[in-house]
Amino acid sequence: MIICEAIGGLNNRIRCLVSTMRMSDEVKLVWTVKETNVWLWCGFEDLFENNIEVFRSKVDCLRKYPKLPVYSSFEFIKLPNDSMNINHLDYDNWGNDIPNNIKESVLTQVNNLRPIKYIRDFVKEYESNFDDDTITFSIRTWKDAERNISSNGRFFDINKVFGEMDKSKYAQSRFFVTCDHQDTFDEILDRYGDKIIYTPKRTFFGDYKTVEGIQDSVVDLLLGGKNKLIINSKHSSYCDMQWWFGGAKADIKIIDTNPGMRYA
Repeated sequence: MIICEAIGGLNNRIRCLVSTMRMSDEVKLVWTVKETNVWLWCGFEDLFENNIEVFRSKVDCLRKYPKLPVYSSFEFIKLPNDSMNINHLDYDNWGNDIPNNIKESVLTQVNNLRPIKYIRDFVKEYESNFDDDTITFSIRTWKDAERNISSNGRFFDINKVFGEMDKSKYAQSRFFVTCDHQDTFDEILDRYGDKIIYTPKRTFFGDYKTVEGIQDSVVDLLLGGKNKLIINSKHSSYCDMQWWFGGAKADIKIIDTNPGMRYA
């Protein structure tokens, strides 16, 4: 039995949780809500049905379980027997370099996460829109929150996306687009029209402040990895987790949508 203190945004938290699930069959989860103005504003139980005891604060968790070890991270945790760190692999088809024993262990726990019925049903129905020529474009702009806009978001260059989408080898393909910023998505949709596939949002792209917005983001998270190719933004944990939730099968192409950005 161990404590998982999952930190950061949605996918950072999932990476930490998956890691602790690799360590123990019984995990106590610290999942804060509205702790800062840029993190996640919904509970774990709003997204997943797993039978995990969840605490809103580390203090409350340690009060009940003072002797349990605490694992706190926003990344995949490198276990003692892991032969490599699987975080921040920012090159094409990086998944091919992950050893099978690590890949199988992570996938087992990713597959053990059970999304709520709304998300499961939506994904099951919507994936029929994909065919062998559908390509996922997973675009991370870092324009989803004020703090991000003034830091990483200022480096975003939509022409990097257009340059990839305009390549002749994709002429017969349709693009399933996931994005963290409504205005950016609108620019893409206006330019490519019916070539774009997307899930309707109950709020807007990049909404991390409502349960509905974050649930819709999880829908896109689960759908994005179901296509044979994911073209994604460098440095994005969301893009990475789409690959894992898709069964770690898709080919991966990285585009540097935020040139000049340094990963912190």
